[in-house]
Amino acid sequence: MDTQYIRPFKSFSNTTFATTPNMPDPGYAELHTLAVLESPSVPDSKRPNSLCFDALLHGQGAENSTLLTRLHFYNGNDYTFDPEGTAGILTARIAAYDKSIERPSATFMEGEYHNMGDANSFTPLSDISFNPAQHHARFTMSGTVDTINQDPEAPSFTLNIPQYFSVTGKDSRPVLPLKCVLQKSKKWKDPAALLPFPRSVVSCAGVFSHYEMESRNGRTVPRLVVILDVIEFLAKPSSERTGASTPTKSDGSLLARSRYARKSGAMCSPSPKALGKHPLETDDNGHAEGHTDEPPLKRCVLDTGASS
Repeated sequence: MDTQYIRPFKSFSNTTFATTPNMPDPGYAELHTLAVLESPSVPDSKRPNSLCFDALLHGQGAENSTLLTRLHFYNGNDYTFDPEGTAGILTARIAAYDKSIERPSATFMEGEYHNMGDANSFTPLSDISFNPAQHHARFTMSGTVDTINQDPEAPSFTLNIPQYFSVTGKDSRPVLPLKCVLQKSKKWKDPAALLPFPRSVVSCAGVFSHYEMESRNGRTVPRLVVILDVIEFLAKPSSERTGASTPTKSDGSLLARSRYARKSGAMCSPSPKALGKHPLETDDNGHAEGHTDEPPLKRCVLDTGASS
């Protein structure tokens, strides 16, 4: 591929952008948890509703399972925050802390932070007392698989998710390094069979366990370890993609294979020969293939009750 190739496009605001081959793979990662937002501050006096907090996010691991995170939040509902901490339901996007982008609070030092990001939503819970360390953060994410580890006991793969943050501006996309672990459980008898190929695209979810420090682009950053309980495969590795599209069926064909539509006689498909064969459509004798115990499909239309 020509690395000089640029394909411009225009947004609805008539602003011109460009995509290039060296742009990071798209992805998305979001965490959900009960948390306490501490030390509220207003970084910019001209934007009184744009607040900044410290938050401790907890995992289920025995060690290295607490993340100190600097979060930005737009207080559109005019919530009142206690300087000592406000508990609530948090949804956030985070990435590895970068001192060139983010500044610490007066409570903690720069080198103590693990992550930074945006609180997408926060719902304060009044009159609640809980131990936040017992509520483990849960991640939902999607992206392109980077590397895999074929350990038969705990196979894993890595994702490096670029994140968009309000504080970073349009030219910066901090990365959230993740290690996704598949463990044997009642749900997954053979987790190794679920291990994706490198460069395939997956969507997955799981519980934060702990972090492992690693060197990345000249900085030491935490790679968050997530124990998965959901995984879906969205696309094959890019080298295996053929670009062929999947044939689609008409609405009539889909309705014809609906049990309710067949029972009510509301609508049935055109001739199977006109749409091409499908395992649940009729054969040449008018019988549903594989469903000989059911009546053959009919061609009919919805009776609206209107007089002709």
